[in-house]
Amino acid sequence: TLASSNKVTWTDPTSPSDQLTYGPNPKNEIGYIVTRTDETEKAALVSPASYTPAKFNVIANATSWTAPDIMADGHNYTFAVAAYNQLGVGPSVSVNGTTPVTALAPTLNNIVNANVTASSVSLTWASGGGSGTKYFVQYKAPTGDWVTAPPVTALTYTVTGLLPNTAYSFRVGSSSNNGVSMAVSSIKTGTTDALAAVVTATVTATSANVQWTLAGGGTAALVVTNATTNAAAGTLGTATANGRPVTALVANTSYNFTVNVTGANSKVITTVLNQATNTTPVTFGLTPVTAITGTTATVTWVNPVVAGAPTTSVSIAPTTGGAAITTATTTTANATSLTPNTRYTVTVNKTGLNGVAVPATTTFTTTPGQVSNVALNMVGTTGTLSWTAPLGGGTVAVTVSPVGATRVTVANNTATVTGMVSGTTYTFTLKVGTGTAVTFTAVALAAPTAVTAKLTSATSAVFNYTAPAGVTKFGVQQLIGAVWTNLTSVNTLVGTAGTATVTGLALPSGATYSFRIVSLNATNVVGSASATATISLAAVPSVATNAVAVGGTALSATVNLSWASGNNAASALIYRSVQVITTVAGVRRVTWSAPALIATVSGVNTYQNTGLVRGSVYSYQIVLQNAAGNSAATASFPAAGVTAP
Repeated sequence: TLASSNKVTWTDPTSPSDQLTYGPNPKNEIGYIVTRTDETEKAALVSPASYTPAKFNVIANATSWTAPDIMADGHNYTFAVAAYNQLGVGPSVSVNGTTPVTALAPTLNNIVNANVTASSVSLTWASGGGSGTKYFVQYKAPTGDWVTAPPVTALTYTVTGLLPNTAYSFRVGSSSNNGVSMAVSSIKTGTTDALAAVVTATVTATSANVQWTLAGGGTAALVVTNATTNAAAGTLGTATANGRPVTALVANTSYNFTVNVTGANSKVITTVLNQATNTTPVTFGLTPVTAITGTTATVTWVNPVVAGAPTTSVSIAPTTGGAAITTATTTTANATSLTPNTRYTVTVNKTGLNGVAVPATTTFTTTPGQVSNVALNMVGTTGTLSWTAPLGGGTVAVTVSPVGATRVTVANNTATVTGMVSGTTYTFTLKVGTGTAVTFTAVALAAPTAVTAKLTSATSAVFNYTAPAGVTKFGVQQLIGAVWTNLTSVNTLVGTAGTATVTGLALPSGATYSFRIVSLNATNVVGSASATATISLAAVPSVATNAVAVGGTALSATVNLSWASGNNAASALIYRSVQVITTVAGVRRVTWSAPALIATVSGVNTYQNTGLVRGSVYSYQIVLQNAAGNSAATASFPAAGVTAP
């Protein structure tokens, strides 16, 4: 029998007199099986045959069973009870009944888009009344199972963790206070929003290629407006699944590129990308670069007519050698510190609202440089014209007048000229490309030859040379640093043909000095120069060492001297002092005479002093010398006097 909505009772089928037992059971049954069928739920299925009833085991000798779970309010249930033992299951008896409606089903409100996001749906419901005080929400995707959320007592719940742009089914149930009954609402459907598009745009001055990514599905539509006026802008091209081109835009103007994504729930999700078009570049006239020299130039341009105020920057390449743009204005820039005969590229950048620099370039070549340090050297009738190459290099063209002389070769910053006449004035023109010519005038004076130099003292030297025909005046130059320098003023820089003496030289020892003889014309203009003659000066000798004096026999009256020469010694000076003994007022005094030079020897480190006075005491000093000067004297070293007979 059905004792209550969730309790079934029965009578034990075994006789009390049956004492047969199996295991611990006092009677022959082992237990009971209670089978519960929810006829209401079974009937609601599309295929009722697929319904599986619930089964429960009951211990032996029991005569009732109470459902351990919550049964739905208002549902019709069939309960079947059968005893079983080791031999099998006996026949069942059934009872049918309907549970009372104590927990009434809530009323789930319709789902509106305002309560939907791409990953959540907010539900609300009204209480069904009755004894229900706890609510549970269930939801499922089109191909999924019902998922039950934790119970709540409020009349609202937000389901999270959902997929975007997906339709879900929702229902809400309530359970009674004692958990005996429950009631479930009707099913409502709702669709989550599509995800917002991820939008990018690649722009030029007049167009944009707008691209988007739809990670959550949906359908995208593009709208372009002027960011300042909000007016529709541009011409939309053919759309693709992930983008759309836009043309007819205005340079350096800010636009809003709006991508609206419509999801399955018809809700529109908007993404706005604000981006400005590029500005347009400057333009150059027919002659954009003027005032070109070897080191400077002026660049001019015309600014574009666009909205906003694009900024200007100017650069020049190559930048080697100090090239730079200085005093740039909005339409002009001056290039300085350039290298002659070099090609340069000037770039003028216009940077608009979007920060993109739009370049325009022009090129120019600086004019060739000028040669410098031009000189002429003549041997016989052939002259060698030399110069320092200009910055930037280039081929030097050389012409000469009068035309009696013929230029034959130009190479390695020199030109060889033949047929020259000594004493004739020649004019040379040297020019690189379109650069400015350099004019050099010189008298063709042949160079002296066979030059020798000899130091006559620490401050003077004599030079001998062979004078060329037609030249009667000569000068002496010394190489000081890297410059050939006249040794005296030009008005007196004249040497006798064949010899020249120069005084007042400052020639420290231990170095080599270079000199040359130059030919002079009547007004002392320097003509050709001779080959270099050198004078090498050794360092002053160091002090002699190990100096000793050994006296000879009484008959010989000699002293033998020896020493070790210092470095660079060419000769040795021998100085001698004599001991002098005097008695004044009965007091004996010993003094020495002043050192006197007694000999100069070369190439040896010994000397024999003869003709000495027997019985006298002598001391000596050695001074070494060479062309650079004398060493310091050694300390006085004594020698035993000649022994008296």
